[in-house]
Amino acid sequence: MRGEVINAAALVGAGVVLLASGIVIGAAATESEAAEPVTITQVEEKVVHDRVEIPVPKVTTVEVLKVVDKVPEVELTESDKELIARVVYAEAGWEDEIGKRLVVDVILNRVRDPHFPSTVHGVVYQEHQFLKAGTYNEACMEAVEAEMYGELDDYVAWFCSDGFICYGQQAYQHGGHYFNWLPEEWIEEVEE
Repeated sequence: MRGEVINAAALVGAGVVLLASGIVIGAAATESEAAEPVTITQVEEKVVHDRVEIPVPKVTTVEVLKVVDKVPEVELTESDKELIARVVYAEAGWEDEIGKRLVVDVILNRVRDPHFPSTVHGVVYQEHQFLKAGTYNEACMEAVEAEMYGELDDYVAWFCSDGFICYGQQAYQHGGHYFNWLPEEWIEEVEE
């Protein structure tokens, strides 16, 4: 361990307590409380792990990095999240995580595009667009929440289980769905 840099936040999560000059570091602090970078070069000669003392090298460098909470890229109300999760359950409940997330992308991309309604409710309830289930499961809600923090595809706007449709640009097939992107000229409008 001599000369290695150890991420103290990971050590705290693993239950490791480092002693430095008689001060316990990491036992009482949570990851989010580590506000300023700290470097400790003189560490007492032991690490306490589950109340067992383990000898360590005399000099160890520990670097505590500031932990920043990830901010969602898309803000959704609880009602919007539940509505999208119900669509995902009806349209892609049997699909893998990526298949579920791509259906979420279709809805979120439409909300952002000026050629579609500007709300989740408006997009989901457009005539002949999406099936809606009366319920959803945890995997469907996880897909919605994952897409709030980073979408897989910023341009996918349609999907069909019968093959590619005539709208937009043919993109790819994933699982039982064929996905189409927004038309190129629409993408240019949105990016301007």
